[in-house]
Amino acid sequence: MFKAFALAGLAVTAALSAAGGVQNVVLAQDTVSRNITVSYTLTAEAVVTIDIFTNGAPVEARLLSTMAGDVNRKVSAGERKAFWRPDHSFTGYKFDANVTARVTAWPIDNPPDFMVVDLLYPSNITYYASADALPYDLTNALYKTDRLVMRKIPAKGVRWRMGAGKIVANNNSNWRSRETIHYVTFTNDYYMAIFPTTHAQYVRFGRGEVADINDAATYHIAQAKTYYSTLRGKVSDGIDWPITGNSVKPGCTIDTIRKFTGIDTMDFPTESQWEYACRAGTPTDFNNGKDLAATWDPAPDGIVVTGSGPQIVGTKPCNNWNLYDCHGNVTEWCLDWYLDTPYAENSDQIDPPGPQSDDAAAPTKRCYRGGYYITGNTVARSAYRDSGNPEGYIEWAGFRLKCVAIAK
Repeated sequence: MFKAFALAGLAVTAALSAAGGVQNVVLAQDTVSRNITVSYTLTAEAVVTIDIFTNGAPVEARLLSTMAGDVNRKVSAGERKAFWRPDHSFTGYKFDANVTARVTAWPIDNPPDFMVVDLLYPSNITYYASADALPYDLTNALYKTDRLVMRKIPAKGVRWRMGAGKIVANNNSNWRSRETIHYVTFTNDYYMAIFPTTHAQYVRFGRGEVADINDAATYHIAQAKTYYSTLRGKVSDGIDWPITGNSVKPGCTIDTIRKFTGIDTMDFPTESQWEYACRAGTPTDFNNGKDLAATWDPAPDGIVVTGSGPQIVGTKPCNNWNLYDCHGNVTEWCLDWYLDTPYAENSDQIDPPGPQSDDAAAPTKRCYRGGYYITGNTVARSAYRDSGNPEGYIEWAGFRLKCVAIAK
């Protein structure tokens, strides 16, 4: 129960950004309701986050997740207000402190690291500066069912090494020959879902039976019929990445997700986006910094290779960018058509979309990445490449959503 909340004084600070600025920040507290109001003027549209300090020390970010109003979302320019009830966050604590607030405006094209999409209410999107600022831990069941959490991948302007090349210890069946080392540079950041799409999330998007949500709510969607062509559309429908770009068939799964969320760039990642996000800055076989000394070494921590079907997401450690289940569990569709060697060794590529389906090689399969629950550990490596018929049912295949890092 709330005991006391005494304020010795209220002060303010404002953080400016390239998107514009924050002006006229004022803190006020109602003596009856104890509600604190943070008023400010936003000079240009931006995503707004607010930090609170007591005696110069930051209030734990998660305790501020109950803040309401013009905060943690895209906010239009003008006079704005956010509201916070300290007694709802600091139950049993007494304050006798100077309280200050920092209001930060994030540019629309450089929003905070975490985007949370509400799957119960259309186009309800919030943003948080860190994992600690989210209302719950990342592995909370809510984020596997009724919310979609996406992490901004810091990719803009980064030149990185993709592939693995021929390494004797793991050169089983010439897999490594399909992992030609080349260099990739992205021109923009992007958001990636922290989990592959779960069955419960699939149901929330209206793509599965509601009755199925109970037992498998937090499982991967592998055993729902996630054909590539059903999710995005067939070539015969006029849908052919990369020739037709971001287009999808009206009424398909991705189209439904776009319309529900209001994010028209929702899609699968490209192969290069998937591998970059999976690696999270690591050059090793796995994104926990470990390599396989031999082809069939035991799986290091973080690998979901059980042979017993898809597992609940988020039970293994995440990578450096808070992505879970990149290695094993289910393989994940990527946008690209598949060729054994799509890019020349040591070549430089910028935002590579993969080969076109009318190339001389005439690819007929689409890429998927990450291995799956019935494969060996070699197949779960960051660099391993595989493919499947886009119009066929692959029981171990799922998908992880990606979108452009522009606030909605």
